[in-house]
Amino acid sequence: SSDDFSAISSVLIKDLSRSGVGFLYHREVFPGESVQIQLKGRRLKAKTVRCRRLGPKCYEVGCLVSVVGRDTTA
Repeated sequence: SSDDFSAISSVLIKDLSRSGVGFLYHREVFPGESVQIQLKGRRLKAKTVRCRRLGPKCYEVGCLVSVVGRDTTA
């Protein structure tokens, strides 16, 4: 379904810190939704706290990072 986040998608990272990540995505993500981001051998698990529409198929998403671990899929 369109609400299934098990699919792999690309995002454009805008901001990254130990406690949060901001990125641009092609669809709306609702507060409370969990996301996982793979970045340079690390896997970030985060919870969405905000999502703002910037234009057609362009959303600015802010997440609070809960876990940082090594990416074991490589």
